[in-house]
Amino acid sequence: MKIFTIIKDKSSRVPGKNFRLLNGKPLWTWLVGELKDHELYINTDSKRLIEDPLIEEFGANVINRSQEHIDWEEKSQTLGSPVESMLADFYSDFVIDLDEPVALVHVTSPFLRAETLTKASTFLKQGYGSVHSVKRIQDFCYVAQGEEDEPPEPVNFNPEIIQRTQDLRPVFQSLGAFFITNKRNWLETQTRLPSPTRFFELCYPENIEIDTEDEFLLAERCASWS
Repeated sequence: MKIFTIIKDKSSRVPGKNFRLLNGKPLWTWLVGELKDHELYINTDSKRLIEDPLIEEFGANVINRSQEHIDWEEKSQTLGSPVESMLADFYSDFVIDLDEPVALVHVTSPFLRAETLTKASTFLKQGYGSVHSVKRIQDFCYVAQGEEDEPPEPVNFNPEIIQRTQDLRPVFQSLGAFFITNKRNWLETQTRLPSPTRFFELCYPENIEIDTEDEFLLAERCASWS
């Protein structure tokens, strides 16, 4: 299995997130260190990452981000993310075997385990086009409507009936921990999640995903307990 990840030098919601210390270690090193026995490729725009001696220690392969993708990312609010274009380049340049599993992972899921990726990748052999990490939520969920003052609508329950949470239909939250497919499926769809997709549930602490300051604090607490 080949593993591909993207590490930015700068972050907006949590400034310096990828390089911020998590229990004494830069955030990016948690997952990259966990995957050091795998064939790992890092697409980055960060000079400090490229020059970090830990890259060689972890045996990671560095891909210098193209200027096209740097410019694209700066306009991502209007153009969307360039991740699938980066993936297209990766498949073209580094993946030969059409059926070898390829995992797109994110270092913002610091507690993801290598054996979890290996286990999840086996579903490709069962006829699935892709495998995606999710978090099960079995609670009363609402979805916001178009206008801010419009009341949210219930997703998985009838507000006129009092139900036990264990009887509710589960809702699955998409996590960025991993997206697994292969080159054959990628070439057919040009998407990171070719159909049919197998949801793979992650439990605590693997389902911790750092996108906000509060989530970073939660990860710090978890890291201190490990």
